Amino acid sequence: MIPNTNFLVYQAYGITDVMNEAMVSIASLYKVTTDENRPAIYIYTDSLDYFKQFLNSEIHYVITEKQVWDEWKGKQGFVHRAKIEMLLDFAENHSGNILYCDTDTYFLQDPVSLFTQIENEKFVMHTDEGMLNGSINKVFQKLEVFLKSYRLEDLKIPSSTHMWNAGVLGFKSGDRNMLRQVLVLADDLYLKYQKHVMEQLAFSFYFSQRERISCESTVFHYWDFKEYRETLKSFFEDRKHLLFEKWQAETDNILPMDLIKEKHDFLKKPYWERKILKLFGKK
Repeated sequence: MIPNTNFLVYQAYGITDVMNEAMVSIASLYKVTTDENRPAIYIYTDSLDYFKQFLNSEIHYVITEKQVWDEWKGKQGFVHRAKIEMLLDFAENHSGNILYCDTDTYFLQDPVSLFTQIENEKFVMHTDEGMLNGSINKVFQKLEVFLKSYRLEDLKIPSSTHMWNAGVLGFKSGDRNMLRQVLVLADDLYLKYQKHVMEQLAFSFYFSQRERISCESTVFHYWDFKEYRETLKSFFEDRKHLLFEKWQAETDNILPMDLIKEKHDFLKKPYWERKILKLFGKK
C-alpha cells in the first residue's frame, strides 16, 4: 500500500469531453496550490495517450479498460456505480486522505483545508441540495414516496435525509467498509427504482453518520453546463502537444464560472421569453 498522503482522484474514461474537463480541473488546482502542498493526482482512465499530449509527468494514471468499467457498472449497467467501485479500488491500495472530484469541477481555492477536515474524521461533499421531505424538486418528491415503503433488511432511509451533491467526495482510506455499505445500498436502491440519483442518495445517507463539510466555496461544480464541453473541445484541438504551463495559463479566458452566467441569466427569464429566444436561435 502506498504511504499515507493526500490524494485527488478522478475518473475520466470513454469520451474525450470528460478528459478535457479533467485537464481543466487539474489546471485549476495548479493555479491555487504549490508543489509542496499539492495532493497526489490520480486519474482512472482508458485514454492515457490523450492525457499525455497535454499533462506533465507528475500525474499518476490507473489504466482501466472498458471491460473493467463495464464490470464496475454491475449487472444493471448503473453508470454511477462504477464510481463507488473505483473509489473502493483506490482506498484498498492507498493509505491517506482521499478527495474525489467529478471532472466538471474547477478549484477556486487551495483544497488543503478540506484535507485537514478529512484527516479530522469529517466527510466532504459538494453541496447540500435540501431535505427530501417538503422539497419542490420533482425527483426528490418521487424519492420520498418511494422511500416510504423501502427497506434493506433493517435499514430505512428517513424522509428527513438531506440529498447532497456527490460531485465531490472526501473521506479517509480507512472508510473502505463504509464505501462497501454505500455500494450495497446503491445496488439495492437502483434495483428497486432505477433513478440516476441512487448513488448520490446512498452517499448522502452514509456520509451523514459523521460531520459533513460542504466544499462549494473551494470547488466550483458546473454539472448543469454541458455546453462547456464544446468550448473545451475547440480549446484543446488548437493546443495539442502544447506544454502544460502554456495552455494552463490560457484557461483564464474560458473560466466555467464566467461562461455559465449567460445560461443562468437565460434560465431566469420567463418561460414565454425563453421560448421566443429559442425560436430565433438565441440562448
